[in-house]
Amino acid sequence: MNDCLLCDWAQSDAYFNRVLVWEDDVWRMTTSLVSPVRGFSYLEPKRHIAYITDLDGSEAVTLGNVLAFVTRTLRDVTHAKIDLCERVWRTSGAFAF
Repeated sequence: MNDCLLCDWAQSDAYFNRVLVWEDDVWRMTTSLVSPVRGFSYLEPKRHIAYITDLDGSEAVTLGNVLAFVTRTLRDVTHAKIDLCERVWRTSGAFAF
């Protein structure tokens, strides 16, 4: 384990006030317990990476399908009228992945 807060899942989940809602062998998704946006969630690879360009192997191969699955599920569960990414883009002018 390195000194990365995000790689220490229990510590980062407590720090960001979030809970694990889904995971597989490669990815984990947590959702904020307190957020101004319903269903605000974090999709993270289980392996430490510094940049999205560092994704390799199954991370790179599965990113699109996993992202589609979790955003579709979030939309269905939270009954959000627009996707979170669209809302972030429109309100901040920036896309955070």
